[in-house]
This record gives sequence, C-alpha cells and structure tokens, in this order.
Amino acid sequence: SSDLNSVKEQLRAQLATVEARRDSFQEQVRLAEGQLDEISAKLKDLPGQEGQLRQLRRDLEVSDQNYRRVKSQFDELNNRQEVITRATVVLADAVAFREPVAPDTGKFVFIGLIAGLCIGLIFSFAMESLRLRVHNSAELAEYTGLPVVATVPKLRGQVRSVAALANPGAKPAESFRHMAYAMTSGAGDREAPKMVAFTGVGNVPGRASSSLQFAMSMAAAGSRVLLVDADPLRGLITKAFGAEGRSGVSEIFERTTLPGEGADVFLPTVHDNLTLLPTGADTSRTLADRTNAQVAAFVRFIADKFDIVVLDLPPCDLYADASRLSGMVDEVCLVVSASATNYQAIPTAYDILNRAGAKHVSLILTDASPQDEPFSDTRKYTRTA
Repeated sequence: SSDLNSVKEQLRAQLATVEARRDSFQEQVRLAEGQLDEISAKLKDLPGQEGQLRQLRRDLEVSDQNYRRVKSQFDELNNRQEVITRATVVLADAVAFREPVAPDTGKFVFIGLIAGLCIGLIFSFAMESLRLRVHNSAELAEYTGLPVVATVPKLRGQVRSVAALANPGAKPAESFRHMAYAMTSGAGDREAPKMVAFTGVGNVPGRASSSLQFAMSMAAAGSRVLLVDADPLRGLITKAFGAEGRSGVSEIFERTTLPGEGADVFLPTVHDNLTLLPTGADTSRTLADRTNAQVAAFVRFIADKFDIVVLDLPPCDLYADASRLSGMVDEVCLVVSASATNYQAIPTAYDILNRAGAKHVSLILTDASPQDEPFSDTRKYTRTA
C-alpha cells in the first residue's frame, strides 16, 4: 500500500506538472492568436498605407523639384548681387539722421480724428435714413390703414408735460377735445366707448400726456371719468398729481374684497368730473402679473362706477399689460411719435393688439408736423384776431 501511495503521489505531481504546461501552452496560444489578429489587421491596412506612401513619395519629389528651382534662383541672385557689389563705388559714408522725418504723430492723429468724425456722421445719416418716418397724420393713416384720432404737433416754445396738465386751469389740446366729442356723439354704428386704453410703441414720448388730455376732454364734456395709472414702472400720471404712495391699483388687487363706494383709492383731481386711480404703493407688479380672474374682477369694478374709464398702460411691444386688457376694453389708442417711432414697428404693435383681442385700434401721432395737422394753429389764430 505504501508503494501505491508513492505511485499516486508521483502521478499527482506529474499531473500537476502537465496541467501547468497545458495552461502555459494555452496562454502562449492566446498570445499567438492576439499577435495573429494584430498581424491580420496590419495586413488589411497595408494597401492603404502603401497608397499613402506612394502619395508621400510623389509629394517629396514635387517638393524636391521646387526646392532645386528656388535654390538655383537664389544662387543666381547671390551671384548678381556679388557682381553689383564689386561694381559699386562708395562715394560717402552713411550718416544716421537723429530726428525722424516720419511718421508725424500729430498730423496722423488729427487726420484720423477728422476721418473718424466724417465716417461716424455718414454712418449716422445712413442709419437714420433707413428708419422710415411719418411726418403727419395723413401719411400715417395711408401707410397703416388705421384711423388717426388725435395729433400732438411739435410746436416750438410749447411744452405739454404731464405735470403741467395736472395743474388747475390746464386745458387739453384741441385735437383731444375733438376726439372726445367725436366718440360721444354717437355717429355711425359704433356706440360711445366705455373703456379706452392708451399704450405706445417702445419708449414713445407723449403717451401718458395723451391719456391725461383725453380724460380731461371727456371730463370737460360732462362725463364722469376715471383715469387709471396702470403703469407702475413709471407712474408719470401718479407723480404729476402728487399721489405717490397713495392707495390705488395695487391695493385693489391685494385686498380680499373690492373696496366700497367711499374707498380712498379714488382720488379727486383739480379737474371737474375727473378722478384718478393711482398705481398704488406696490410698484413692482403690473397687471400682467395678476390672474385672469383678478383682472376681470378689477375691470368690472372700475367700469361700474364711472361713465368712462381711461387706462394708461406700458408700451405694448415691451410689456404684456396692453395685451392682457385689449380684449376687455372698447378702444385701444396706440400712441406713436413722428420723430421717435419707426414706421415698420407700427404694424408689429397692431398685430400684437389684434391677436390679443382688441376690438378697435386707433392711432395718436405725437411730434407731428404743425403745418400739416388740424387744430395746431390756435395761437396763430388768436394773435391775428
């Protein structure tokens, strides 16, 4: 039995040795297969590399030919220079001039400044000529197809600011009085508007003063008018009447119930029949920040207490307040300027209001040509009387 055990041990040792050799041979086989795969891949890439080698050889031959040609030209130039140098006779030694003749810094700075000014003026005139302008209400109505209901001519020496209109005894322009009488006359199929919103195209001058003058004209005609300053970002009308910090639009939205008849949000003004609803203390939120239900309730509330409501809104192409109220009012007056408004922006603004549901859109032209506008020669008429 001891002999058998020794034989078993020898066989086991031999078996382990054979298995180790087998594993070594398998590892060598795997390495050989990996090398074979690499060689096969290189053999596949060999035709492409041979093509690249042939292309490189052709490029080398072309470059070598160019090099030889340039070198021969360079050698020829060197030979000519040596011949010319040998034939040259030095008459006098060169002397360095300590004061440079050019460039003249002052002269070139002056020339550059003049050239820059000329180019700037030409560019400014070119850009200004590309901005289409309208100079009177007839051109504006013809170009846009929209009615121009009032104009504010640009008269030298006359300033019709919002603050000046808020003073006692101030009178609106005759064109706004005509606009008010035409709207309340009942002519045609349209009824007199109950709510009129004023907005503008961009930062147009005269929007707030236009809404105030129309409200004053309607109040002078005998209507009980509420002027709503719905532009808390600027609040020009609120500031003109000294109502900063007073309760107003923001307080109506912040209260859980709408105020009653004697609420302090409605501020009487120095003009008969004209009441102001200021922006309120919170000037960080506009009508576009309110919910649809809040805005609808607000419109119903102010419409029930006055004969006509005039709303001064931010520009329709900068803020969404005008779009929010366009479908709730009877008339939208789009204020444009003959000197500051690009004609191409007017159709865009009209499309914004129309898509928002505006029933009627009219235009008001400020800075118009006084020679071409009606109701603009009142001072001349009184002086010649």
